[in-house]
Amino acid sequence: MNSEKYHVPELTANNFVDWLVKMKSTLEAKEIYQLVIGKEPSKSGPQEWW
Repeated sequence: MNSEKYHVPELTANNFVDWLVKMKSTLEAKEIYQLVIGKEPSKSGPQEWW
């Protein structure tokens, strides 16, 4: 995998919303978002927003 594709910028007060969106997208792309939020992985159904 190309690490640049999943680059998430450093979290600061000025970029919180952008960071949150990019982090969620990165975790979903690597198929670990459900694990991080404490739910069983599911291939169907709506995704919850933090």
